[in-house]
Amino acid sequence: MTEVTFYIRDVPVRGELILAPLSGYNDQPFRRICREMGAALVATGLLSSRAIIYNWEGQRSKRMLRFHPDERPLVAQLYGSEPEEIAKAAQRIAPLGIDVIDLNLGCAKAKIVKNGNGAALLQHPAKIGRIIAALTRTVELPITAKIRLGWEAHNYLEVARVLAANGAAAIAVHGRTAAQGFQGAADWDAIAEIKSAVDLPVLASGDVKEVADIARIQAHTGCDGVMIGRAALGHPWIFQRRDRADIPP
Repeated sequence: MTEVTFYIRDVPVRGELILAPLSGYNDQPFRRICREMGAALVATGLLSSRAIIYNWEGQRSKRMLRFHPDERPLVAQLYGSEPEEIAKAAQRIAPLGIDVIDLNLGCAKAKIVKNGNGAALLQHPAKIGRIIAALTRTVELPITAKIRLGWEAHNYLEVARVLAANGAAAIAVHGRTAAQGFQGAADWDAIAEIKSAVDLPVLASGDVKEVADIARIQAHTGCDGVMIGRAALGHPWIFQRRDRADIPP
């Protein structure tokens, strides 16, 4: 068995490469393919806390949470903006056998942020603290968060410290603000600052497009793991550290 690379609290992660939570893509077949190719950790797409609470029988959330044992450790990623609501949703899904619950603080899509969810919460660090505290009080699973560097202005160190102070077990960092979307270069220096500021595993994300970028972002940030999203679409072989040009038809 592969040696443990790092722990998310008490959950062992056996490898450095992580599949990012990609809404609309991270269904069970794709997650299993990425695990087979070498991803050490995979996540569901975005799960609405409100839908889990009020439309559980509508099946969509249930379908998104179906998984095969060979996907574990599996992360379920929730979004929402109310501490009690998110905690109640986490309580509902925790018994399903998932390993980690992640709070999405990074999605900048209009349909998510318009209701104060996702990256919009980066404007309210104190509220983030209340959500993480509510989650850690309510469920026994490790709680993590995926963030950006801020909404428009950078406040990533404040957010990271709030997460750590309220019981988060790991932080994934996309090196851009919400306002940037996917434009411009990812700020790996900022990810390195977060890694130095908190005593938690930090997963680095942003501008990992080919195999050589994996070692570059690790050396630059000191991160514990590398989260890969768009570069894995249509190319799960990146988790085998193989570039697209190396894959024959």
